[in-house]
Amino acid sequence: MSFNKVLVTIGSLLIFITSFLHISATDLASQAATAIQSPFFSAAVKPLWITFTSHLIVFSIIAIIIGFKGSPTMQRLLILIGITPIIDAAMMFYYIGPFLPELMLVAAGMLLITAGLLKPKTK
Repeated sequence: MSFNKVLVTIGSLLIFITSFLHISATDLASQAATAIQSPFFSAAVKPLWITFTSHLIVFSIIAIIIGFKGSPTMQRLLILIGITPIIDAAMMFYYIGPFLPELMLVAAGMLLITAGLLKPKTK
């Protein structure tokens, strides 16, 4: 396995693990939303929480598929997918503060961007 594929695999696994950490806190988020006593917010938290988790899972799968391809288009997509969790983590840091899963997303994003930049342009 090439160095690029190792970077993509580790980055994708970090995103995948983060998705499981995220989904494990669904009930906690629902309880917090219920405490606010807003019916709309209480109803919206769970599907929004699960949607973000599903996006993390899809990104990790797509990154693996793209990381094992060699075309320049795939390379650019890998960089874009790497930027996305970094932006997510930056927003969470700004609004919530620092915690482990957002650091995992930053690390994953950096690994995917590095793999995208190091990936050869041609097969």
